Amino acid sequence: MRTVLVIGIAAAAALVPSVASAIDIPPSTNAPPTGAGTERPRPRPRDRVQEGVQIGAELGSGFSDTYGIGIAGRVGYAFRSGVYAGGRADYFGGHTINNQSAHATFLGGEIGYEFFPSRRFELRPYVFGGPAWVTTVNASATGQAIVEDKASFGLQPGVLVAYHFGDAFVQVDGRYLVTPTPTTLAVFAGGGFGF
Repeated sequence: MRTVLVIGIAAAAALVPSVASAIDIPPSTNAPPTGAGTERPRPRPRDRVQEGVQIGAELGSGFSDTYGIGIAGRVGYAFRSGVYAGGRADYFGGHTINNQSAHATFLGGEIGYEFFPSRRFELRPYVFGGPAWVTTVNASATGQAIVEDKASFGLQPGVLVAYHFGDAFVQVDGRYLVTPTPTTLAVFAGGGFGF
């Protein structure tokens, strides 16, 4: 009998460490339960956006003497979270007085966030910032051209609305040219590809 008791105690002593190691001890009292029969942790949300590079070209206007007809190009990266980061270049050709033409060039970066009200429609508020070179041309009282060149920081909040089909998209983009002066609202239409 004594032999059976010693064997039983030895077997229990050998099994206790292996059973204890199978139990996960939480790192703190605030940690959520993880054992069998407890609630599963929330699954990670599905990726919101197809991650990748987007390129696009646009044609539009700033509806003013300095910001007449404009062209723009952008290259950016859409992250799975919906964040968009990229670069953009804009050129506006304005009116002409005595062979002096108003024009503006913007070159910089933009950051935005992509919302999808439906599977194909994208709504992207964004902010653009970067160097701006603006030449304004005004007429003096005698009809001579007064030319003013300036280089400064350009800031343009905007909203882009796009319709996606396959890898391509068409878009309308409205932005307010806050700095430098003159300020204006510009509207562009264009398209591009994502890959």
